[in-house]
Amino acid sequence: MTNHEPLLEFIEDKKVIRRLFYWGGLALFACALMFGPYKLTRVDGVGMGPELSRTEFYVTVKPNKICISDLVQVVGANKEVLVRSVAALEGSTLSLNNNGYKLNGIDFVMSERWVTNAESQFDQSKKITIPDKHVLLMRTDPDANPDNKYESFKILEAENIKRRFSRVVTSFVPSRIGYKLRSTDVAPSHCQAYV
Repeated sequence: MTNHEPLLEFIEDKKVIRRLFYWGGLALFACALMFGPYKLTRVDGVGMGPELSRTEFYVTVKPNKICISDLVQVVGANKEVLVRSVAALEGSTLSLNNNGYKLNGIDFVMSERWVTNAESQFDQSKKITIPDKHVLLMRTDPDANPDNKYESFKILEAENIKRRFSRVVTSFVPSRIGYKLRSTDVAPSHCQAYV
């Protein structure tokens, strides 16, 4: 028996090869998350539903373009990271009515509390046009926050969007794993590059 035979037997064992591929793949994935444009992210707090859950992990990316319905991370006034949904891009018109708001001619019914909070964000005209290089952000679930003092919407410079949620990585619901968090059929007119 030579010194190399135990090593050859070790390599020939299929379980070992599978384990090497498994752990090697995990190591490559971890390196991609640490050094690449991707980041593993978990959310906490209220106002994340229905798309996001505290029990899941997500891949987020630095966006090279922003599309309507993207779920994004922004930094709030107190330096906390907030999750918001992109509702409109530059040039869109937002107006307030008794039951909610109108965006580009389409009515959206919101809760009474949302309307009350939104009234303080409008001037006398109750109409806002989204400026160039800005986006309109909405809370993903505007009625989930027990605090009555929140912004119903936010108009933010697009460059202040830190990351965009891409896919679900882990979930207790197996069908959610790999789920893309933005529709793949977003029209080009509903996206804007801000690079």
